[in-house]
Amino acid sequence: MSESMRSVGVAVVGLGGAVATTAVAGLELLRQGVSESSGLPLAGLRVDGRPAEQMTGLVPYTDLIVRGWDLDGSDLRKAAE
Repeated sequence: MSESMRSVGVAVVGLGGAVATTAVAGLELLRQGVSESSGLPLAGLRVDGRPAEQMTGLVPYTDLIVRGWDLDGSDLRKAAE
């Protein structure tokens, strides 16, 4: 699998909570290009002239796939309301 196709899954317990829904919404805004990554850990960091993701093996924020569960059972859209 090429690096450009690599993604990482994140399992979140309590996915319907305020912090988790905010994080998922932020990732979705990044994916859609509506928001910038400035202020996020490692955002724009370069090591030896290369992006930190290449040097560390980490995937970009836009390649994180979030799934999880919550005792409430609501979907993310309802939980964010």
